[in-house]
Amino acid sequence: MRPKIVVLMFLLAAAVLGCFVVIKAITGGSAGGSPIGAGSARESNVEPAVVIQPPITNLIATTPTEDREARIEKDLDALREALGGTAGNPESLVIIADRLLSPDAQVRKAAVVTASHLGDTNILPYLTGILPNIEDPHEKADIMDAIDYLKLLMIGEATQTNMLDPTNPAPSTASQPGSRPRPRPGIKPAAEK
Repeated sequence: MRPKIVVLMFLLAAAVLGCFVVIKAITGGSAGGSPIGAGSARESNVEPAVVIQPPITNLIATTPTEDREARIEKDLDALREALGGTAGNPESLVIIADRLLSPDAQVRKAAVVTASHLGDTNILPYLTGILPNIEDPHEKADIMDAIDYLKLLMIGEATQTNMLDPTNPAPSTASQPGSRPRPRPGIKPAAEK
């Protein structure tokens, strides 16, 4: 045979063999050394190689100061969310009560302000409960102011409820014809002096 034809046949055989290897690799079969009709690695009881994932190395190291600031910001965000709620909402009450026990004074102050703004009188036991543990006189004064404010709200609610209760006769400010106004205790009417 002619040398050109022999070289061409070798090249053609190598190309066909290369095509079989590529087809085997695409279909998931083993491309290395096994005969074409031998089947895949799963059929020949050869276990596939275990893939080991590299450990996650993109961890961010933070300082204790950064951790503290992140915790404070998270607490303040929770208080802002609670402030968006309504008075009597038990979730808001739990959020505020938890933040009143925070070791950070900034978070406690924000919780006291949130309790005042929310106007939920159910927080009063929590405010009075933390009062003995507070050492800063300014913070103690803020808590006492919040307690007084919420107590005033509670008195206002009770007064409003009594005024709206049909079974409770509301005191009349207008004097009825033929009746004298009632004297206030400690003050005598001008005619009796």
